[in-house]
Amino acid sequence: MRTETYQKYKESFNLKKRLGYGLDGDAYLDEFGKVVKISFFYDYDSNIEKRYDTVKKSIHYIMENNPAGFVKINSFKELESGYRDFIFDNEKVRQKYYIFCYTMNKGQELNSDERKLFHALLRGDDFSENYKEIVKEFSYLKFNTKKVYDFIESLKKCPIQHIDLGTNNIMRFGANYKLIDIDRVKIKE
Repeated sequence: MRTETYQKYKESFNLKKRLGYGLDGDAYLDEFGKVVKISFFYDYDSNIEKRYDTVKKSIHYIMENNPAGFVKINSFKELESGYRDFIFDNEKVRQKYYIFCYTMNKGQELNSDERKLFHALLRGDDFSENYKEIVKEFSYLKFNTKKVYDFIESLKKCPIQHIDLGTNNIMRFGANYKLIDIDRVKIKE
């Protein structure tokens, strides 16, 4: 189903180049130099409506408030929803799904020194509390210390939490670091 769906939307949105893929979808470059992420949500725990609603609310919050630690999201669109036949434990079941997309600005990948630093800083779904000490330990690497601090502090203040933190989901936009791949976010409690 995903391959046919990607092809359909790739043609209708005039998407030029596939930039990457992940568990929840694929990212493409459009004709205007923006990144279009086409995302799939499948029901695997009978909680799909809540998960989808949380992501929609989070994306709209990011669009409206442009928090410093997240990529600028330009648009969001629900593409389709429905049910698909799915084989689970040798039985055919109906599985609900949602397909949506959002456009965002294109950033630059982290350099190798930045990747090493952020890898050391990440702890589960958040940054280590002693992040300033870790940054000092890595001061021999090439990165902008102030911008790293600004990035982490902005995320700590933001009511949206990214729950798939990893070096692949952090990019540089000019001198600033920002999170991408907004499919896995939640509102902090």
